[in-house]
Amino acid sequence: MPLFGNNKSKNFYQFIISVLMVVALGACASSKVSSQKTYQGAATSTSYNTFLIVSVGKQRSDRIKMERSIVQALNAKGSNASSVTKLMKAGVSLSKASVTQIVKDGNIDAILVVNLLDTKIDVDLSKKRTETVVGTPERENLFDIFLRTYEEVDIAQEMNISATVSFSADLYSGMSGEKLWSVNTTVKDGTDVDPIINDAAKSIVEALADDKIL
Repeated sequence: MPLFGNNKSKNFYQFIISVLMVVALGACASSKVSSQKTYQGAATSTSYNTFLIVSVGKQRSDRIKMERSIVQALNAKGSNASSVTKLMKAGVSLSKASVTQIVKDGNIDAILVVNLLDTKIDVDLSKKRTETVVGTPERENLFDIFLRTYEEVDIAQEMNISATVSFSADLYSGMSGEKLWSVNTTVKDGTDVDPIINDAAKSIVEALADDKIL
């Protein structure tokens, strides 16, 4: 009979694994960031000052973090950047019409749209120890109280989790809507969401600065 045969045991086992993963994700590690420009139009010969930042993705909390990180990085460069989630009025959904209205009202020079392209998670459980665990099966009759199960379980002594996350950033003219510039940014060996987002945001802004778009 399986050691974790009943639902309570399964739930407890999954809880322990979740805790281990959270601890591992919280570990500090240096990530590697790389950027590759994928498009630059002639219109980028002129620098821009007022930016609207739009992050696209399923998790609203992550979108807000990305927008906030890029806004901070741009403003540190002397630009005037705003987050679409901060400017969006209550009850208004993100759409072409709502963004167009914000651009018009705010005299926005350019819109920077950031998309999550791909995520790859690597888990290293190479360091393990084996223990024999004793379990008690579900009791179907009186004599089952004397039954025991023995199972060898590999327990992780060290769990290393790293993520490789890729983003695209596209810059559009606030006046014409024309695509001006694009870059793909990849963060490797990331271990937590916030540092990954911060590293990607800084890399995107540095790429804008290197191309003298700011």
